[in-house]
Amino acid sequence: MNTASHSYLLFGISLVDKLLLDITQSPLYFESISTKDPWGCHLMSTTFAKGVRAFRNSDLPVVMLVSLIMYCCVAPSYAADTIRLTNGEFPPYFSEQLRFNGFCSQIVTEAFALEGVQVIYGFYPWKRTYILSAKGDWDGSVGWRYSEERGKEHYFSDQPIWTGRAVFFHRKDYPFEWESLTDLNKVKIGVTLGYGYTQPFQTALDEGIISADSAAKDDLNFRKLLLGRIDIFPNDLLVGDYLLHTAFSQKERQQITHHPKDIGTIDYHVILSKKHKHNTRMMEIFNKGLQRLKTSGRYDQIVVESRPWIGISIEQDSEKD
Repeated sequence: MNTASHSYLLFGISLVDKLLLDITQSPLYFESISTKDPWGCHLMSTTFAKGVRAFRNSDLPVVMLVSLIMYCCVAPSYAADTIRLTNGEFPPYFSEQLRFNGFCSQIVTEAFALEGVQVIYGFYPWKRTYILSAKGDWDGSVGWRYSEERGKEHYFSDQPIWTGRAVFFHRKDYPFEWESLTDLNKVKIGVTLGYGYTQPFQTALDEGIISADSAAKDDLNFRKLLLGRIDIFPNDLLVGDYLLHTAFSQKERQQITHHPKDIGTIDYHVILSKKHKHNTRMMEIFNKGLQRLKTSGRYDQIVVESRPWIGISIEQDSEKD
């Protein structure tokens, strides 16, 4: 290679590096690796335009110029490793209908992206999401609490994606106070079928220490709460607030509050199937990416950007009138 060709190559590589750095720090990058644009078509077209502008005034040979621009286009979308994770409907944390598939899905996507891994989500009923992961049909899943049984089949992330708070929702005109589960003996409790509650509340239910009336969905329990058919309804604080702000009128949600005392907390983890040997490396990659996301402040930014409903308490909502 002569001196001129060598200079051209170094110049081209330096411009490519700059372009890729700009791209991977852009919101477009994370949008391209979401399921809305899994192959990065929007990003590739944007990158191509940037490449043309960057090289327009250069004197690089045409063949090298075209090659470098094409490299810019495909690198962000195809150079990265890919991981396939099952997901389900549990808004606002996870949902196929929400931007970035919910803010917890976005956290997982961006944590992996920081380490050069693209996430592809498949949405199924929650029971099936676990089975598909445990069998190794998919690489793993998102949003799971640790148990010994699950730990036999999966690697769990070192840190949870998110820690939820479980609380008792109740009507404002119902004077509800509690310190221990024994205080709930004469309280009409509503629960949702198929929902795994925090301990020791779940154990108290299973052992018949407390009794509860079941409904098929969370929104039905909130309806029963409004009608006075139940006194309290245990639910994740953000899940409950999200549902009240999206499925109920302002007048209705102004009638409901929650007790400040937590029933317990829930850690939602990424799990990767032990059927795949490469998942030990993938879990190390995720753990590193999640820590980087938190250290950089981006983690907190994702949570804030998932508003307007996060952080809007039922009490604040009622004060607007």
